[in-house]
Amino acid sequence: KTEMNQTINDLKQQQHQQIEQLKIKFDMNVTNLEKLVKRKCDEQGKQIDDFKDKLLDKIQTMTTLITNIQQLKLDFIQQNIEFKKQLKQCQIKFGQSKGYKQNANIRKRRLDINTLIEEDNDDEDNEQKEKEQDIARFKFNKNCEHMISMLRFPSLKNGVDFLLVSENYRQIKLKTTNGIITILEYF
Repeated sequence: KTEMNQTINDLKQQQHQQIEQLKIKFDMNVTNLEKLVKRKCDEQGKQIDDFKDKLLDKIQTMTTLITNIQQLKLDFIQQNIEFKKQLKQCQIKFGQSKGYKQNANIRKRRLDINTLIEEDNDDEDNEQKEKEQDIARFKFNKNCEHMISMLRFPSLKNGVDFLLVSENYRQIKLKTTNGIITILEYF
């Protein structure tokens, strides 16, 4: 019995040692597992913190961009208002300059018309003087041949147009394809 007891005790002791060794191994494994879990948790926590930081940076960037976009919209609206004001002013100035230009054109036209009227009056005066001179010349020329030699019309054509001279009625008429034109009447 004693031997058996001894063997049992030895077995118990071995078993106890094995259990202790297993406990130590288990504790070491648990400790290693805890360290591993802690390390993984720390890594994941760090990744989460990094992600949070990046997310916060992106949120800040987006907030800044949104603020900048809103400011640009306000600036655009303000510039648009300014451009509209400038456009109105330009249109007003253009309208005024158009009015000035029209007035200048009207003045120029009036001046041109007055010049033409003066030239026409001068031409009429010259024609009147020439007529008076021609009348004076023709009063002294009683000879029809002499009168015809003084009249030269490029529109007279042989056989078609002819000059009719009547001394009795003191008229000179030109017959053309367009009709009879009285050229000169004696007074």
